[in-house]
Amino acid sequence: MTDLTISTTSYALLQGGITCWKYSVATKVTAIWVPGFIDNEDEECPEEGGAALLKYISELDIETMTRVRAASPWLKPNYSQTADQTYWANHCQTCDALQGDHFVYSPDGPFFPQDQAGVDQLKVMPGHGPLMASASTAQSGWMDLVKLPAGG
Repeated sequence: MTDLTISTTSYALLQGGITCWKYSVATKVTAIWVPGFIDNEDEECPEEGGAALLKYISELDIETMTRVRAASPWLKPNYSQTADQTYWANHCQTCDALQGDHFVYSPDGPFFPQDQAGVDQLKVMPGHGPLMASASTAQSGWMDLVKLPAGG
């Protein structure tokens, strides 16, 4: 197991929709959003970051993995030839084709809203407890506009 370099006290799953590249059908996609995180890659000087999405997730702690599998079974580990790595990727619910992070998080994707109305189109599901992961992060101003549901 590699080191889990990203840690946070809370997280949420964001759900949106895209069109599958393979069969042109609508399919759900999920992203993991964190309101803030600590990057422990440099153990002597951990770096704090604001709200972010986790991309190219290679590992998750067991509790987060269980939550993701229950809420979004189409988000699962798979090898991507395009990225040349195995990571937790979205898959089409119809044909199981991998929907790569590069496309899901692109300016045309669901996780690139331009305003509060775009953010409000995303379904927000609170996580359960802290999160630890090996992943890269993407940050943008819209990520601070995500609102957790009441009680979340």
